[in-house]
Amino acid sequence: MYDDNAPQTELIRKLDVSGYGWCSEAVLVYVKNGRGVLKSIIGKADENYQYKASLLLNNKHLIYGEYPICPTCSAMLARGYGIENADCIEIEQIRSRINSEYISIENSVEDLSPITGLLKSGYYVIADAPQYPTAGDEHFFVNVPDELTYRQSACAEYYSHNYLSSLEGYPAYIYPTQSNSRLNPDRANEYLTIIDKPCSPRAIALYNYGFISALLDGHHKAYAAARKGCMLKCLVIIPLTLTVHRRSRNGREFACFSDIKIPMSDLPLYCKDRNGRCKNILKPKITANKKIPENNFTLRYPTIKELAEYSLIDPERNGMTSEEAAEKWMREDMERLEDLIVYLARTMPEKAFGICQNIVKSENANADVLSVAFRLLLNDKTPETEQLFIDYIVENDPGSKCWDIVNSYWND
Repeated sequence: MYDDNAPQTELIRKLDVSGYGWCSEAVLVYVKNGRGVLKSIIGKADENYQYKASLLLNNKHLIYGEYPICPTCSAMLARGYGIENADCIEIEQIRSRINSEYISIENSVEDLSPITGLLKSGYYVIADAPQYPTAGDEHFFVNVPDELTYRQSACAEYYSHNYLSSLEGYPAYIYPTQSNSRLNPDRANEYLTIIDKPCSPRAIALYNYGFISALLDGHHKAYAAARKGCMLKCLVIIPLTLTVHRRSRNGREFACFSDIKIPMSDLPLYCKDRNGRCKNILKPKITANKKIPENNFTLRYPTIKELAEYSLIDPERNGMTSEEAAEKWMREDMERLEDLIVYLARTMPEKAFGICQNIVKSENANADVLSVAFRLLLNDKTPETEQLFIDYIVENDPGSKCWDIVNSYWND
């Protein structure tokens, strides 16, 4: 029998995300009669201009954090009790739905309804967005410290001193919600043959803050992605963020879902949360987790610094390919060129190697970018690259800046 009071997730419309490079497609949905058991609670700011907040599921901490008022400052995050202790049958219900071949974002709205029904009533964006299986550093995402620790990727905006500009936060990295003891490497390896396919089953994440999303389901898929060295394909649920952006030029008001902005006029059912901020948020007990060995992983993912600096110079936004940008910046801007090749070495090494070979051959490259290019080429054991290293030794003296780097090419 149909229950009018049961949670319902209504697809409002598909969004144009052509200006957002971090997701391939997204939809706006409205959750009606949401149960409100998957939620963030936020405390009042203290004398140090910080506030405590927790992401909860059935009153169990998934992520606990202490957040600064300053948008470019880093928050401190800690793991909660673990999603396995939240007694949530809805998580189990969706697994059979999402472990099948991915079809489209519209089809996924119904598949995700058991989880979206756990949220508070209101508007949300669901995005098909790949995530890096790290928390913004060079380690597998589940190996974050158990206790409160500063996390550079947990900032509303990442400020680049190189470019005197900031990148607004969006879902990029993931944070664990289950204990490491729950991860079975043998089961995770079953995803190895399909994890990098376009139609591979999606993991499920909830955008939390800054560049961090909480991984609700898909820890085994993330393991397989780290083994393969690819990104983790995710369906990310993005709540309405706390701030409402107003453009002074035309006075229009926009609601922010991470960095996706939607005119408030498109949200007729919007209702401001009147609950305000909680006074006291209890810190969760520290859960001791044994680290997952990383020796079989290919953790070739950009740090938050590398991601931000590349995003601020993104050649595609300026109508250039990476190769065209490298050629231009080799003449005009060595700093941008260095940021480009460092990012590409993490994400597209073959492309990075080709650009680095051109840098080494060029007479325009300065000593700093030349040393970075040689250092990156140490991982390219090909005859063409080896010849470039030999040519450098023949043409330069032992005191030159890149001499020690070049000589290390033949080290085991």
